[in-house]
Amino acid sequence: MKKKHGFSFLELLIVIGFLAILVSLGLSVSSKSRNRLSIRNVAQEISGQFYKVKHRAIREFRTIRMNFSSHGYQFQIHDGSSWNDLNDPGFGSKTIGDVVTINSPLPDFAMNPKGFLVKPVAPNQFAIMSTQTITLTSPGNQGTDTITIKIYPYGGIHVSKVFQ
Repeated sequence: MKKKHGFSFLELLIVIGFLAILVSLGLSVSSKSRNRLSIRNVAQEISGQFYKVKHRAIREFRTIRMNFSSHGYQFQIHDGSSWNDLNDPGFGSKTIGDVVTINSPLPDFAMNPKGFLVKPVAPNQFAIMSTQTITLTSPGNQGTDTITIKIYPYGGIHVSKVFQ
C-alpha cells in the first residue's frame, strides 16, 4: 500500500471555507471597532485641545474661543476688539472626519485669562457661561455610540460614554 502525501481537494476546500468565515467575521468587527476608536480619538483630541486653550489663555492673558460645527471646530483669539482665527501650530481649524458627528446645539464658548468659560455679550465684555455639553455620535453595533463631554464654568471637564 502506497503512503499518501498531502491533502485531498475536499480537505483543502473545508479549510479555505473556514478561513473565509473567520476573515468575514473579523472584517465586520473591525469596521465597528474602527468607528468606536474614531469617536474615542475625537473625544480625546477635543479634551486635550480644551486644556491647551485654557493654558494658553492664562499664559498670554487673552481670551480664546472654540467654535464648533457638526464636522469640526476652530480656534479664534480675541485681540481686544475682534476675533481673529488662530492658525498657530497645534491650533487652527480641525476636521473630525466622516464617521463622527458633533450634535446640536453646537457649542460656542471661550476661555478667559482666568480659566473660566465665557461668552461674548458686548464688544470687550464677557459673561461666565453655564456648563457646556459637546455630544459626539458614531454608528455602533446596535445603534449609535455616544460620547458626552461636559465642560464646567470653572474649566473642569468630564467625559462619559455610551456604546451600543
